[in-house]
Amino acid sequence: MGSNGTYYDEHWRFMEWRDRRRNWNWAAASTFGGWLAYRRMYPAAALFVIWLGLLVTLAVNGVLLWPLVVAQLVALLALGAYGNVLYMMRFRRAALKAAQGDGQHQDRLDALARSGGTSRLGVYLMGIAGLAAATAAVVVTYWVRGSIVLNY
Repeated sequence: MGSNGTYYDEHWRFMEWRDRRRNWNWAAASTFGGWLAYRRMYPAAALFVIWLGLLVTLAVNGVLLWPLVVAQLVALLALGAYGNVLYMMRFRRAALKAAQGDGQHQDRLDALARSGGTSRLGVYLMGIAGLAAATAAVVVTYWVRGSIVLNY
């Protein structure tokens, strides 16, 4: 789990004890998907970048901004509510894979440690990908339409 391992251990135990499928995570809700990349959930982070690119594309093509803001807030609230569950599922898959691996117990623990942890590089790459997606949306819209329309 890398940093904050005790946080996740406590929250996952609480969730199992209460038989809950959601548990609030401020970091997941407030980082616009950066938490996904930080926690090495790269496919989900890529989907979030695509989502943000779609919102920017709609915005520069004249769709009203307030429904897009509401849609983004709903996505952030969902990520905050279900982020701990997503991370728990990822951890369990990695633990099961490591447990089924060959070698000594310590070798399996080392494999699990390598598959987990955090990645600041992932956050930077996600930020670059997000900027690239937004820039591409603006450039392609301007190239195709000849103008950009923002409706408030």
